[in-house]
Amino acid sequence: MSATPSTRVSGAASIPANTDVSRLLGVGTPGAWVLLALFIVGNLTFTFTTLDRVASPWPCILAALIVSAAAVPIIIPHSDPFPLQWSLGLLVAVASSTALVSWQLASTGSPGRESWHFGANTWLLFFLTMRGRPVLGWVGFAVMLGITAWWAADVGRGPLAAVGMLQTHAGILLVGTLFRGALRRASRRINSLNALSLELAAAAASSDAEQDIRRQRVAELAEVATPLLAKIARSSHVLPGERIEYLLAEATLRDSVRARSLHLPEIAAATAQARRRGVDVTLLDDRGGSLPNPVAMRRLTDRITESLRNVDRGRLTVRLAPLGRETAVSIVVESEGLTRRIDLDAEGQKVVSAPSH
Repeated sequence: MSATPSTRVSGAASIPANTDVSRLLGVGTPGAWVLLALFIVGNLTFTFTTLDRVASPWPCILAALIVSAAAVPIIIPHSDPFPLQWSLGLLVAVASSTALVSWQLASTGSPGRESWHFGANTWLLFFLTMRGRPVLGWVGFAVMLGITAWWAADVGRGPLAAVGMLQTHAGILLVGTLFRGALRRASRRINSLNALSLELAAAAASSDAEQDIRRQRVAELAEVATPLLAKIARSSHVLPGERIEYLLAEATLRDSVRARSLHLPEIAAATAQARRRGVDVTLLDDRGGSLPNPVAMRRLTDRITESLRNVDRGRLTVRLAPLGRETAVSIVVESEGLTRRIDLDAEGQKVVSAPSH
């Protein structure tokens, strides 16, 4: 059985890709090439060991070469169904080899190993059926039966003699048709289980990611709020300085909710320092995510922290704009009667910087 490609889900095991009958048969594997070699050697052996029993050797040798060449595409990997052009070429090989060998057989008696083409062509049609072309497989068998009946009638055996020669081979092709149906059902079940495994793996990875985010936010909340809550529990009254710390903690938690993409350590620290100086800082995230790459976020972080350090009073607003706009980020500073605006694109580069009264 051949190894199948796989799809990797983050945080989950490797899951096999879709399986079809050809993959279940091991098409393209080293074992398949060994079987092809045995098939070719067998046909050539039957051909050359029976040349003394046929009317002319060269048509039989040519037929063996045609059948051997037609078998090669059968083991070339290709998703089901087998390519139509290859299938039609195989039918031509079946018809031509049958015609070449038939008129070289004896007109009386039961054909022996010199009728090797019956079995060889049946196995070609067997694998053509298995690889998703059952109708063409039976068409090929009907062509082989028709040519054989023509030959039998031509040499005086009667058309029904062809039926007796090929009835066993018809059974082989019927088994192939039924076996293909069973393998198709098996491949559907395998693919269904693979799809279910993929969904479960994705759900598990998503759940793990959500838990990581929850743990991260709980840790951030504990870092900001726990010391203050402990101080409140120990104190009977609140000092003015402590009240400021409580307000800063509340503002930091608010930033983490409405401006999650901007809740970075450098920005959080610079924001807290600016608020202690009396600056009214507002952080907004209408984008729903960070800038597209770490370099752009690094530029954005530097711009925001620089703006926060350079303002001592007034108001500063940072807003991540919705996706699809030329301006990805706006930094607006209102201080001492002046409004200064810095617009950045998705790469963190300045778009507009214009002071106004």
